[in-house]
Amino acid sequence: MWNADKVKVTGDVTVADGVTLTIAPGVVVEFQDHYRLAVQGALWAVGTPAERILFTTDEPALFQVDASLTGCWNGIEFVGTKATNEPSRLEYCVIEYGKAVAASGAPYEYGGGALLLYDFSDLTLARCIVRHNVALYGGALFLYHGSSPEIAGNLFTDNHALGNASVLYCGYSYPRLVNNTAVKNPIHNETDPYIDTCAALSFLAKPRFQNDVFVENDPAIPFLHSQLWQEKSYYTKHNVLEGCAGTGLNLAVDPAFVDLAAGDLRLTAASPCVNRGLDEGAPAEDLDGLLRPVMGSVDIGAYEYSAAHRLEADAFAVSAVTGGVVHLALHGGTAGAGRDYLVFASLSGTVPGTPLPGGAVLPLNWDSLTSAAVPLANTPLFAAFLGQLDAAGDAAAQLAVPPVPGAAGIVVHLAYALWPGDFASNPISVAIAP
Repeated sequence: MWNADKVKVTGDVTVADGVTLTIAPGVVVEFQDHYRLAVQGALWAVGTPAERILFTTDEPALFQVDASLTGCWNGIEFVGTKATNEPSRLEYCVIEYGKAVAASGAPYEYGGGALLLYDFSDLTLARCIVRHNVALYGGALFLYHGSSPEIAGNLFTDNHALGNASVLYCGYSYPRLVNNTAVKNPIHNETDPYIDTCAALSFLAKPRFQNDVFVENDPAIPFLHSQLWQEKSYYTKHNVLEGCAGTGLNLAVDPAFVDLAAGDLRLTAASPCVNRGLDEGAPAEDLDGLLRPVMGSVDIGAYEYSAAHRLEADAFAVSAVTGGVVHLALHGGTAGAGRDYLVFASLSGTVPGTPLPGGAVLPLNWDSLTSAAVPLANTPLFAAFLGQLDAAGDAAAQLAVPPVPGAAGIVVHLAYALWPGDFASNPISVAIAP
């Protein structure tokens, strides 16, 4: 069992046939070079919404979208793993900076920056964030020769294909993909522009797509492009697919995310994804751990919309020249009524976050702005950042950004917690624009 704050991987790791590797919630698995985790037995990596398991590289600053092998690791593979082993599960994980670019001569090494399956199906990938991965084919996932895992409630973003299929390459396989969100996963087809590009490619395969969102997964050079290629209409239902014909209860609409530019792919109240999914077979929780459906039918995508238990803003950018005020709305639900809250700020992103005394993880990385803002709560800069939710579980606060010439490009991340730290809201981002 891997049960430490950080596990540093200094070589290729193989989980032997008949052996189960268990990874505890909150563990950071940090690969020190282009090493791979090969599973011939079973892998049980189940985190929680507050303590996700992170698979990453030790040098993310060196990661590039190309065929180089610096700043990356080599992903997780199940190649010919025997079905006699215990089931494998990846849940509430973050898988990032994997790269599969045909470097060592291993089978199918060009596929699946994050995850490669060959002749193996007994895997569930659930409520994971899969991002910043690169492969020639299947920037995130490569499934081949009878590999039919359950892929449910995941977010795929900023995965890259140097050849094709930026999210999924599926050959001779029958996976089930339900309530996933795949957004902004590019295809780099500059050297071969006259091909049919796609986010998910099916080759003699029948993947089932249900309640999924596939939008803005675009090629560098558009020629013949679609979000899904060679999908079977009978197995493709209740999805939001950019550019689709609107058949099979699929929609070609704007999903109306909270803040696409800042990467907040949760749904707004006006989203056409709300209550439009198929309940049968949908996951019981969303990517934030929210039980679904909240009301009516399940929503389409990885996130379930809920007005409660959220932080919302009326703007996501302010001018560096003139400054501006961002009004915040805190929703803690009836369970939060009367509880004390504190809004936090950070310039250092949202993952892995900051553990709070009550067990929740604040989705902000603590930095100098966080330390400075806490004692300044309820000053004009951070008005009502400290207070108490009303009888309905709501409160209002505001961030006043003064003119800061030269600060364009800075992003301020905000989230709130209820004390004693057993609850943390979603993060939002406010960009300082030119």
